Amino acid sequence: MGAMARGRKTTVGEMFKRRALDPETGLRAGDWYAVGALLLETPGGRFPAAQVVTVMDVASGFVVGHATPERAPAALDAAEVISALAAAFAAHGPPAAGVCFSVRAMASSLEMLSDEWGCGEGETLRRLGIVFGPMGAGTRAAIREWVRARGLRCEFGTDGLGPPG
Repeated sequence: MGAMARGRKTTVGEMFKRRALDPETGLRAGDWYAVGALLLETPGGRFPAAQVVTVMDVASGFVVGHATPERAPAALDAAEVISALAAAFAAHGPPAAGVCFSVRAMASSLEMLSDEWGCGEGETLRRLGIVFGPMGAGTRAAIREWVRARGLRCEFGTDGLGPPG
């Protein structure tokens, strides 16, 4: 990601458009999209926090899509994830290899308390009294079916990502 273009750093958007190679992973921009979830506190908002479903290119870090469900934070459901993926595919095309899911997209509020990702979201959920379970097996199955119907691989986790083909 430290590539230089005419004496300046290349942006993640430029890397994505050029299908640049990430030397750390061996993946090219556009090979894999990762689904994640961010938590934002919303003092005075309709809900105490907002959960943002993100779709990001793995190699470049370019965010190709996002959605904010109109509800309190909870385990992601298939319709929310599929809607975010469909919008990302419509805007930027599908990835060449597949879609993977970050641990945070699948984790329960209790699992987020371990804070191994360094974001403090689990503690925020605890403080706000928000408790939810992990992404369910039925949700995973529905997402997997939707992704595979498009000829793509679907990985829950980031182990085993490789180039297309």
